[in-house]
Amino acid sequence: MTRKTRTLDEHRRHHLEGLLAAIRFGAADRRDMDNHANCWFAYSHPDSYMLNGKGRRGLSLTPRTVPELRQALAIGIFVSREAARAVTEGSTREGDRRIYEHAVPSNVLHAMSAALSPLDETTLEASLRANYRIGIVTRDEDVKLKAAGLRHRMPDRCDPTADPWARYRVVGIEAWDGR
Repeated sequence: MTRKTRTLDEHRRHHLEGLLAAIRFGAADRRDMDNHANCWFAYSHPDSYMLNGKGRRGLSLTPRTVPELRQALAIGIFVSREAARAVTEGSTREGDRRIYEHAVPSNVLHAMSAALSPLDETTLEASLRANYRIGIVTRDEDVKLKAAGLRHRMPDRCDPTADPWARYRVVGIEAWDGR
């Protein structure tokens, strides 16, 4: 039996459809929704594909080199100054490990998506393109977000469509400028 290979666009649409179904029918597991959203993001940036940390084709969300950090910046991913320092210095300290996280928490994105009218592929993709943001921070910076109660929510009176990086700003996580 011959297996059909999907194009990048077909992968993107597949994950968009999966996310749409999960929102419409109420996913029991938020990780399933996150997986579809993360994959949609990766397939929406095909010119930024690189070998990921496991040697497979995919977007590296835990960059290990300065060129990977710059590539992340080029497609709109927030990179913290501390994450860039850790990469530049080759730090192996646990608190310097880089992680990716949703700048606008996924539960906030899901609530925004569920409120779309009409809820269809076109409006969902437009909303994701406008609001889906990823940040690369260190473990220590992630601890700051958690301590401030901002791990899964935006700051009070914050419009995530106007300031998707508000959580980082509130706890003092500074953006790296690529230099």
